[in-house]
Amino acid sequence: MSKLESFSNNRETQIDTLSRLLWNARIYGHSIPYSEGSWLQNINESYMVQSKIEQLSNIPRAGWKVGATNKDIQVMLQIDEPASAPILQSYSFENPADLIIFPEHNPLVESEFSFRMKHDLLPRKQSYHLDEIIDAVDAVCPALELVGSRFAGGLSHVGALRLISDMVGNIAFVAGTPTTEWTHLNLNNHRVSLYKNGVLMTSGQGSNVIGGPLSVLEWTVNHLSKMNTPIINGEIITTGTCTKPIPVEAGDIIESDFGNLGIIELKLLG
Repeated sequence: MSKLESFSNNRETQIDTLSRLLWNARIYGHSIPYSEGSWLQNINESYMVQSKIEQLSNIPRAGWKVGATNKDIQVMLQIDEPASAPILQSYSFENPADLIIFPEHNPLVESEFSFRMKHDLLPRKQSYHLDEIIDAVDAVCPALELVGSRFAGGLSHVGALRLISDMVGNIAFVAGTPTTEWTHLNLNNHRVSLYKNGVLMTSGQGSNVIGGPLSVLEWTVNHLSKMNTPIINGEIITTGTCTKPIPVEAGDIIESDFGNLGIIELKLLG
């Protein structure tokens, strides 16, 4: 066996091992040592771990989450673009929702704009233009996402490679009522207020993500196309948090007010 073949086989073993560790941590509620991701060398390897986790789960995909859609977060992670991860159907919920969380994962809650697709967008050589993408959107949905880390220590020090391999921190996704007549809305200026136990914790607007929600949607479609991954009719695509992430624990009641797009309600259980 050549050195190259040996290296390739070793990498496959490492990808398989890390994916199993992360998946088990997700379903059983524990964390894994930070050192478990020390061998990751590039983002491609992180996406390979993601793909393996999705295979291991044997759960259909509900859509895609996008993270690192804020310049400050990108600087912290030392990356120059957002990152995507599949949302699995078992972790996608309708509003209102009661969800069990694990304290080991250091959960936080975020408010996001998301889009439900009505047409497939298949991989192709040329980039998709925004007008094509908008034509493929069925509805805009207000949403909450629970994020955290299956690596010990939480999200603040996890780094880009571990974060991406860990499904970009996705814990759960809650979608509100879809609005099909949405193209007249200025999502960049659309205000969102996030409450915990009846107390206003933070407010934001669509422009808090780079270029606004539609710009993130455009990036996501073309990013997945480059990865030879189709977007399927009915899938949801999130666009990153437009409010400051807020730490949460069991017993908290969360509300995110999207104005005329509706209110998302979430009760967290231990």
